[in-house]
This record gives sequence, structure tokens and C-alpha cells, in this order.
Amino acid sequence: MMENRAAFVNSESNLTVRVNMEEIAQFVDSDAGLLWLDVSVHDETTSDLLTKTFDLHTQAVHDSLQTEIQTARYQQYGDHEFVLAHGINYASESELVEIAELGIFIGRNFVVTTHAVDLLSIDQVFDEFSTGAVVASDPESLTFLILDRFMSHIRPTVDHMSDVIDDLEEAAINNPQPLVLAGLLRLKRSALRINRAMARQTEVLHSIGSAKKNSDFELGVSFQDLATRATRTFEINNVLRERADSAMTIYQGTLALKQNETMKVLAIITAIFLPLSLLAGIYGMNFVNIPELKLEWGYFAVLGVMLAFAISVIWWVWLRQRISVWKLGSKGLFSLKVPIDHVRKRKR
Repeated sequence: MMENRAAFVNSESNLTVRVNMEEIAQFVDSDAGLLWLDVSVHDETTSDLLTKTFDLHTQAVHDSLQTEIQTARYQQYGDHEFVLAHGINYASESELVEIAELGIFIGRNFVVTTHAVDLLSIDQVFDEFSTGAVVASDPESLTFLILDRFMSHIRPTVDHMSDVIDDLEEAAINNPQPLVLAGLLRLKRSALRINRAMARQTEVLHSIGSAKKNSDFELGVSFQDLATRATRTFEINNVLRERADSAMTIYQGTLALKQNETMKVLAIITAIFLPLSLLAGIYGMNFVNIPELKLEWGYFAVLGVMLAFAISVIWWVWLRQRISVWKLGSKGLFSLKVPIDHVRKRKR
């Protein structure tokens, strides 16, 4: 069950304690350490806590507690800052990739995170923070740890999508079934969702890095490095989207080719049996004066003609295929092996 939670680290003793929600007010203005409030319950009580006790901007609090996905952004409100970032919702059971939203308020001596779904990355960092496994001396450093872990959890999804598109491309060539097309459409839609989430987010991270460089140059560089990694993930995702489009084209082409092969077989069968049906129709007419009716070997002669014609059609189809291959070149067609003569000429 999701619940709001808080932890406070004392800057002098480096001891971390879990904070009860009823006692959190006394830690908000404390200069003795750093407070982290993690909000996952979005109700009126939580809204009052953020706006009145933490004195956060009302509109920013309203936006952070919304369940709809909004545009990533970074805003400064005098004594505190607000970051809205996007990641992967691993709690979703949908076959599509779902986007999760994370709001971060950065105050003088506190950090407040808000999210509507369970976030594995936040759970990990909060547990490490509350047990003293990770140490953050100020809100900016803690914010970087949170965003770094939050952003790093996007890459496993993108890597998994890369493995899936490999299988889908192979299936699109060898076995173009409707399930393959459905998989390609799901992957394309998921890539589009990640694309919309990441497009603005890289700019947000660069903005944070530029703002932090004035007060802490190394921290500003760290945020910009995080933006660079986000850009790399964004580019890989764009490649996946392009590969999905290409795979869909391959799927349609392979399906059309298989249909053409089916029609070709039917055409060959028609070409074989249509003349035979013509002969059978001629000699099946009920006329008395058909000369061949009185020939002792007439039946076998007609069967022989029909068999010879069928063999001729089959041989003609096979020969045309062989001629097409001969026109393309030798048995090394499409080989990637470079002829030795070309290598020798290159050395000279």
C-alpha cells in the first residue's frame, strides 16, 4: 500500500531517522540536517501539507499531484525550485510501455518528491538514504541522486525493446503473421511515448545544470552529464522507432511476396489444367462423327498429348526461373567475399 514517508539526516552526527508525518513540521525549518519527504498519496491533506507547512507554490503543488502526464519542466520560485521529470512505470501490467511522472521540490534544507505510482528507483534511493547507505549533504546533491537513479531505469526498457525489435525483424521476414504486426505496432507506440517524454526532459536537465554551475560547478557538470546520457537514450529510442517503421515495411513486402507466390502456384496449376480441360471438353462432346472415336489407340494418344503438354508447361516455368538466376550472375551472387584479384590490384 502506498503511503507518504519522510526521513531526516542530521548533518552533525550523520544519523538518519524516519520521520512521523505528525511530527514533520518541526523538521521543515530545521538547520540541523536534510529532510526528504516522499509523497505517493495525493489527497487534500497532502496538498495542505505541501502548500502550508512547506510553503510550496500552489500551482506547482497542484501540477505535481495530478495523475495525468504533463510536460517536463524546471521552474524556480524564489526560495524553492520545482522539477517535473518522466521515467518508466514498471508497476504497470500493460503490454505497452507506460510513462511515470516524478515531481521534485528543492528547498533550502529539504527535498519533496511526488509520484502517483510506485517507482522502483525512488524506493531504492529512499531506503539507502533512510538507512545511511548514501549520504547527501544538501538538497541539490540529493536531487541529483534521485534523478540519476530515476533516469538510469529508463535504459533497461530501451535495451529490452532493442532485443524485441531484433526478433520482430526476423519474424517479419520469415513468418509474417498478424501477431508480428501487432508486436511492431506496440513497439512503435511505446517508442513514441518514450520519445514524447524524453524530448523535453533533456532540455530540463541542461537547464538545471546551467543553473547549478553558478553555485556548484561540479554538480552543474554532473547534471549536464546526466542530460548527455538522457540524450543518448533518446537517440537510441529514435533508432528503435525507425527500425519499427522499416520492419513494418518489410512485413508488408514479405506478405505481398508470399501472396504473389501463392497466386503464382495457382496460375501454374491453371496453365496446366486449362488446356487439358479443353481437350477433355472436346472429346466429351456427344457427336457421332468424331474421327478419333474409332481409333484403337486414340485414348492413349490423347492422354500422351495431355501429359506431354503438362510436362512442357512445368519445364518452361522451371527454365524461366533458371534463366533469371543465370542473368544475375554466378553462384557467388550477393557474396561479401572480396575477389583475390581485387585485393592484389589494391596492393599495387
